[in-house]
Amino acid sequence: MLAFLELAGGSALRGGAFERRAWQLIGAGAALGVIVSVLGVLLQGAEAAGLSLWASLKGSVISSVLDSRFGWVWGVRAVLLAVALAVLALPRGRWRRAWLAGTVAYLVITPALAGHASVQSPVGVFFPVDVLHVLAASVWVGGIASIVLALPRATRALPPPERTGLLVEVIGRFSRLALACVLVLAVTGVVQAYIDVRTVHALTTTTYGELVLLKTGLLGLLIGLAAVNRERILPALRRLVAA
Repeated sequence: MLAFLELAGGSALRGGAFERRAWQLIGAGAALGVIVSVLGVLLQGAEAAGLSLWASLKGSVISSVLDSRFGWVWGVRAVLLAVALAVLALPRGRWRRAWLAGTVAYLVITPALAGHASVQSPVGVFFPVDVLHVLAASVWVGGIASIVLALPRATRALPPPERTGLLVEVIGRFSRLALACVLVLAVTGVVQAYIDVRTVHALTTTTYGELVLLKTGLLGLLIGLAAVNRERILPALRRLVAA
């Protein structure tokens, strides 16, 4: 959503109902992120010790997880998000913007830093590709969430002609941003799949390979929906504005 505010929202959406709603959703996302980070540490401990989730609520189990690379990466993530919640409640300023940007940057590298992308060869390729993959997916999904959950509030009070014009402007900008994200997702996904799968046989006979095929199918479906948006919905909105 931060990327949507900066790159697609434009001046028409700043300071109004959309921006207020977007910041509320960002705060809710940060709170959910704290919960997920804590649960991630607990589940990792439960899996490593062969215990249930509730049985893993022991100091020794949690300590052993936090001593691992996964544990400290996710622990730092929980702390950063908790501080971000407090920062969001304070007046806006450059330092608040810098803190949130740093937190977002850390969140983007968390999967690679805590997972096999930071240890599996070739790390110099796998790590940045994984980071770019997560970044593109986050910007794309965050933009869609902004359009679905925040944009209606900004357009509700506008007269129909102004509403249509605003939708054309905002969705048109996001459409270009989404296209760039899809291209990055496709390229980085191919690289990741090659590093992890290597052969066609592994692609069709392993769980990871089957998940790659499933993700590819879902991505194709979303690209189809995006094509409908670019080829039919946006031109229809532009015709309405011209009329």
